[in-house]
Amino acid sequence: MESKSENDLIINLVKLGKSNHLKEIQQGKIRFTRLNSYKKIENKNIGDIDEGLSSIHYTDKDTEYFYSHPLLNNGEPIRVTNSILSFKDYPDNNYFVFCMAYFSITDIVNKTIFDKSVYAEEKWTDVLYFFNPKDILERIAKKIQNETSPWIGAVQYYDYNINQYNLNVFSKSNEYKHQKEYRIAFIPKDENELQKQHIIIDIGNIEKESIIVPKNEFCDGFILKGKQDG
Repeated sequence: MESKSENDLIINLVKLGKSNHLKEIQQGKIRFTRLNSYKKIENKNIGDIDEGLSSIHYTDKDTEYFYSHPLLNNGEPIRVTNSILSFKDYPDNNYFVFCMAYFSITDIVNKTIFDKSVYAEEKWTDVLYFFNPKDILERIAKKIQNETSPWIGAVQYYDYNINQYNLNVFSKSNEYKHQKEYRIAFIPKDENELQKQHIIIDIGNIEKESIIVPKNEFCDGFILKGKQDG
């Protein structure tokens, strides 16, 4: 894995959205959405048709392979590129996810906290900033610790134009790298919850640990004050 400099490490998390939805999070209501739901959303700032992808395998397009059998296709050659060798694998999974965005010192210096597509997204009018993201993550982790396969971490981005294996719920195409997404995911053990599209967990009020700021004002206001050792 590519190593990151100290200035490129994640320093904080934020949640983008409309003010009324962000206020619900401040009240402690964390809304998890079924991962496969995002495959159906056409808005590419939010949806991703390749969510849940576990592997990609392409045949060599520069070399054509054929095989034949006297009892298949009347003995005519069968093209290998029409076989299972060239496919994307979407396993059936029941993950639910809660998504945030992260930024680094480098983002502050270069004024790249958000991509221009984020500024243009009408569904994201405000930013929920967490003063103590570690505490928020620990609260959520405690709530989902007894569920199946709870995960917390940054999304990793890959080139989906080449073969990829061992992808998972925290894998996305480089096409979405600008989102700098941080996820929390789990599979509910309760069979009834598995039938839902959304699951809400309550982590308690976090109004004193967060603030809602208009999107444009949030990004334009950062000033790096320098580094203090010790």
